[in-house]
Amino acid sequence: MYNTILNSTRSQVAGATFMDAFRAIFINNLQVAWGGILPVLGQLSFGLASYNTGRVIQVIAISDNYPPAVVLVTLYLLPHTWVEESAYPVATAAGLLAVTKWRSVSPSEFAHRVNWGSWKLVFAMTVVALILVAAGLIETAGLYLGIGELLLWIPVAVVAFLLVTWTRERGRIRSTPALGSA
Repeated sequence: MYNTILNSTRSQVAGATFMDAFRAIFINNLQVAWGGILPVLGQLSFGLASYNTGRVIQVIAISDNYPPAVVLVTLYLLPHTWVEESAYPVATAAGLLAVTKWRSVSPSEFAHRVNWGSWKLVFAMTVVALILVAAGLIETAGLYLGIGELLLWIPVAVVAFLLVTWTRERGRIRSTPALGSA
């Protein structure tokens, strides 16, 4: 079964154009991430996806005659893995927060077409999709760059640094008391 999954994935990407390979990678990752937004079922979905990933890593290790730990470490040396893996917790958290928020909304309020919790969920899903676009582009470029994919750590590190700096600055501004309040 896992050989079939691996061969299917490889056949979708091998010999494909850049855009076709990107589309296959992105859609697969998006399905996993958006599946994680579903309450309870999402966590089960992530558990199964993680298990399947581990089994496919095992198949790769056996077919390429490497220890599974080497394949796993190699996977985590690549920048696309870290970018992609950052999207899944965002999806899970968005799903859990949506459930807890919607649980506190009255039925009449929930019946309105637009409520703030819905917009937050849509925003979170959009953020997840954008993260996965970046991960898909990096992974697809890595197919063509080979070991040169490691050079893509440079833009990933720059973006990560800018996001951390921006987040800290926002936190500092929020914690600063307003003038005249004391």
